[in-house]
Amino acid sequence: MKEGGFLNACNQEHIRGQVVLNEAAEKALGWKNSLGKKAGQLMGIPLTVTGVVKDFHIASLHESIQPLVIMHVKDMHDYNYLSIRLNTIDISHTIELLQDKWKFLFPESPFEYFFMDEKFQSLYHSEILLKKAVTIATVLTLIMVLLGVFGLVAFSLTRRNKEMAVRKVLGANIKDIVSIFLRGYALLIFIANLIAWPLAYLFISKWLVNYVYRIPQTILSYLLAGLLVFAVAFVLIILQTVKEAGANPVKSLKTE
Repeated sequence: MKEGGFLNACNQEHIRGQVVLNEAAEKALGWKNSLGKKAGQLMGIPLTVTGVVKDFHIASLHESIQPLVIMHVKDMHDYNYLSIRLNTIDISHTIELLQDKWKFLFPESPFEYFFMDEKFQSLYHSEILLKKAVTIATVLTLIMVLLGVFGLVAFSLTRRNKEMAVRKVLGANIKDIVSIFLRGYALLIFIANLIAWPLAYLFISKWLVNYVYRIPQTILSYLLAGLLVFAVAFVLIILQTVKEAGANPVKSLKTE
């Protein structure tokens, strides 16, 4: 509710006992058309359903949407918070206006407030920290993988230097030599992905169980990750192999 609407609503007379249900509450009561039905009493005042709203989250996504009854603040002798949508152009001035109006309407109740974005951040504090940790771990893992690929290819090229020289003397070109190395490392990377994908799937599935509402895992995300590793590794392999394969084979054979 915008600021002006809230202040006007507080000044207007209301019909006591009118409540609004969410869909979960309507379902829990076993009603299909709740409008006009009686929903019990509160402090001797009969409650009449005047509206039904779609389900929305008022708690963490770890929990399912619970039945909810919405009523006028003047019908309640005890309440927690009011949710108000504010114009952020001059938010400090808007809060001062709300504070003055609050003191006028509820002089015995202290005025305390917080912003919903801060509340949401506190609800998902562990997830935010996990996201940062996963991002850092992913970057470090990629760096280690690429360094490992670089070192392994460099060692393999040094060990098979004379083999490449012989192949070139016998008529092989750079493309043929590069394809030999690519086929060898492609198999290793493929096997590594076959091992990593099921482990990642089980880990994420176990983590998603903590949420009532969660997205399904698809093979597409795993394929994209695998293709990214393949592409970066192949670029490193091609660059190193082309450099070594382009060297003069006579120099390599003379050291024999």
